[in-house]
Amino acid sequence: MKTCLLIALLLLTTSCSSTSPDTGPDGRTAEPERSAAQTRAVETGEVTADDYEQAFREFQACMADGGYEVSDSGMTGNVYDYSFPQAATGAGVYEPCYEYHFSEIDLVWQLANEDFSYTTQLIKKCLLERGIEPQDTSREVNAQLDEHGISFGDC
Repeated sequence: MKTCLLIALLLLTTSCSSTSPDTGPDGRTAEPERSAAQTRAVETGEVTADDYEQAFREFQACMADGGYEVSDSGMTGNVYDYSFPQAATGAGVYEPCYEYHFSEIDLVWQLANEDFSYTTQLIKKCLLERGIEPQDTSREVNAQLDEHGISFGDC
């Protein structure tokens, strides 16, 4: 009886639900709106330091226009370290600002610069402290951790 009730409830809730905000009326996934700079980053796979900074500043300004300050703590490694009030998420300000101005540029930038990331620098330091000369790339130093049986948590 409980199983029948659960199935009936599941069918009722799924058959009466509206289209999710991530899909259009035709049921296909809708592309998020994004700035011209973000579209260019997606198309070319390239982001300069100036592009990255400009996109972050536009994201910050958008959040401020929505009534929420983005605190910029500077760079950690080569990425912005920032915070904002959690209320910005609930108020529907954060996601549109981040998606329109910064998300794709941030992703492309971080992937293109992972060898210089804060995490990669921590791993290199960890290897040096254990008398192991670190290699150059993120992929290589992660492989060195594995080769020597060192977990990231050990660092």
